[in-house]
Order: sequence, then structure tokens, then C-alpha cells
Amino acid sequence: MQKTKPAMCQRASFWVATAVVAHTLWTSAAPSMTYQLYASEWNLTHTVQ
Repeated sequence: MQKTKPAMCQRASFWVATAVVAHTLWTSAAPSMTYQLYASEWNLTHTVQ
């Protein structure tokens, strides 16, 4: 049985995974561009109740 060479080294894989997680968390915390539209239509407040 012949072993195949990994596509990326472990260090590169770690940093790619870290960047994906960081980007996902950063974008999920960003305010939505359409929040003002939804807020006015659904009578939303600025605080969570």
C-alpha cells in the first residue's frame, strides 16, 4: 500500500482552519446591512429584551 503525500502540512492546515473560524466569528458579529429595514418593518428595539 502506497502512502499519499498530504495536500498541506499540519502548520498550514492549522492556520487555514484558524483563519476560517476567525472570519466566521468576525462576520457573524458584524451588523447586518438590512437591519434598519427589518427594525422599521418589525418595530424592533435596539436592545434585546
